[in-house]
Amino acid sequence: MIAETELTPIDNMADEFTDMPAVDMTISHKEANYILRRIAGERRQLALIAEQAADEIGRIQARANELKQAVAAREEWLVANYGHILEDFARQELEGQKARSVSLLAGKVGFRKSPASVEIVDADAALVWAKTNCEDAIKESILKTPIKKYIEETGEVPTGVEYLLGEDKFYMDMA
Repeated sequence: MIAETELTPIDNMADEFTDMPAVDMTISHKEANYILRRIAGERRQLALIAEQAADEIGRIQARANELKQAVAAREEWLVANYGHILEDFARQELEGQKARSVSLLAGKVGFRKSPASVEIVDADAALVWAKTNCEDAIKESILKTPIKKYIEETGEVPTGVEYLLGEDKFYMDMA
């Protein structure tokens, strides 16, 4: 929980600052330090709020996980102990009918046909076969990291690639 004493009242401070036009001016070290301290204070406030929110979310998620585990265990037990009985019931009710399910007050029981699927059990053999018989099954991709390493080692930029140099970016580091 966020303690009231840990946070500064907002008192429309956001409006005070966001409604001010940007100003171009020269400032001294003292003024620059003051502005940087204000920014650092706001960042600490944001970090504190985020930390407290994360703690609270963590507690809520932990409790939710406990509850979900208990419910999942009960559901698993019911399926393990009664699932085959419901399956037998559905088979008996649907015997000789075109219907694939039985409607009950609490829901439906029935059978669904799962779609055909493919499982690759030997990737090398499947790749050799696909190269000859089904090229649409092969996906090509280019990884950037090995290309960057190649450029840095050889100085050569491959065709179709642009090498972007790093650049200085302004930052603010709060003490």
